[in-house]
Amino acid sequence: MILTSYYKGLDLVKHKDQVISISGDKGHREEFTGEYYKDLAPKKEFWEIWHDNIGKISPAENTKYYIREYYEQVLSKLDVNKVYEELDNKILLCYEGPSAFCHRQIVAAWFELYLGLEVPEVEDGKEGNLVVKTNREFIKDYLEEVITSRVDMRGFNTLYALNLYNKAEALEAKAQTNYDLEIAKQLEELAFGEANIKRNTLK
Repeated sequence: MILTSYYKGLDLVKHKDQVISISGDKGHREEFTGEYYKDLAPKKEFWEIWHDNIGKISPAENTKYYIREYYEQVLSKLDVNKVYEELDNKILLCYEGPSAFCHRQIVAAWFELYLGLEVPEVEDGKEGNLVVKTNREFIKDYLEEVITSRVDMRGFNTLYALNLYNKAEALEAKAQTNYDLEIAKQLEELAFGEANIKRNTLK
């Protein structure tokens, strides 16, 4: 399972084997020195536009801008299954608290939409990690709208169903490739055997 949190929400020493930064600056402002997953970091150019827009346009429109750009410039370039596999059992870290908008919430929504699972937000409590409620529904709903308007849904109603179909198709293609290779190997062995028979016959 993947979790999300923020630098000040966890004892980073206690969780040093789990935490990984997805911030653009690797968590340097909080003196974080742990692992860093560069592929999920936001791009500086659209981040600066988003930041400059604060107070100039509505928060909802500015958040939509960020979600669109983050999907287009970051998430659309990645394989959601591969990224989840590489980050499984990790806690993804960024700066903002659980009630503030943050790109880790987009990442969590991305996993949830495609993989049909939950990515909880956590912080340290008196009795260990406590799940924190975050308002991801707007982010998740809009991200889904953005993605489904840009990918071929192949007749499916959900990204989860589409992902399952694509994975099955990839496995089938891989199986066919392996089958073809096995047949080629058998034919090669057969041809080699026939060559040996002819060689021995000519002696």
